[in-house]
Amino acid sequence: MAILIIQKREEGFAYICHIILEQHVSIESVKACYFKLENYFKKITPENIYYSSDDELKSCGLSRQKIVYLKDLASKVLNNEINFESFHPKPNSK
Repeated sequence: MAILIIQKREEGFAYICHIILEQHVSIESVKACYFKLENYFKKITPENIYYSSDDELKSCGLSRQKIVYLKDLASKVLNNEINFESFHPKPNSK
């Protein structure tokens, strides 16, 4: 029988960044890239992503396309087009 392990992740912007990084790459690659981002920025925020250069993000292992996605997400958050505070958590089912 397989055991399902549910990861606890950060919420909001950092969580969506993690989801974007997971698209079409191995889990180990995502972990390494996310770890590099966390080490480089200390905290993954819209400001850190938006105002960083493409070369800085590439040095953390991001592809050109992932940089475009993350910067677009950061821009939308900074311009209040996306507000994670307005998302309501789903209640636990019993």
